[in-house]
Amino acid sequence: MNKFFLAVSTVFSPLLVTTYGVILAMSLTFLAVLPATTRLLTVGMLFFMTAVIPAVSIMVMKRLGMVSDHSLSERSERTPAYLISAVCYIAAAIYLMKVHSPDWLWLFVAGGLLSLVINVVITRWWKISAHMTAMGGLVALLFRFQLSYIAIYDMQWWIIGAIVLTGIVGSARIYRERHDLWQVLAGTACGFVCVFFITMIHG
Repeated sequence: MNKFFLAVSTVFSPLLVTTYGVILAMSLTFLAVLPATTRLLTVGMLFFMTAVIPAVSIMVMKRLGMVSDHSLSERSERTPAYLISAVCYIAAAIYLMKVHSPDWLWLFVAGGLLSLVINVVITRWWKISAHMTAMGGLVALLFRFQLSYIAIYDMQWWIIGAIVLTGIVGSARIYRERHDLWQVLAGTACGFVCVFFITMIHG
């Protein structure tokens, strides 16, 4: 069971969930009509900016002794990595605006940025779950697809699946003793609220 939950935590790392959200946006909304090369380029750029750069930064900090492990288990070591990720999210949002993406897509990234900033502040005193913040934001994005009528498919089962998956990721974090229940719930609420309400600006 530990190996399963480790795999879940790895596959749904906060560094990857934004990319998953963009893939879903390119597959489940009217953006699916764009040429495949355009969609792949957008996903690739977001992956590079929100996953590769932060991951490399963490590896460098680990080599320099600034963090004790790649998963940032120590709460006090998270702030520098989070701030680097925040800069990457700003760059990603600007990129999406420059390529004339729909407002709701760059606002999804902006919602992720806001939740990340909130995590930076809270983490100074309490180990809120970054995994669950990311998953909460992903669920909110799927709700926005449905409520803003930009989905080209019935979102019911996608939303149910995302909620179930969020529960599995939360269970993994608790089982592996990375967080307690309240930290998992707080992270989920933070991500959901930030993404849901910021993407509401789109209408």
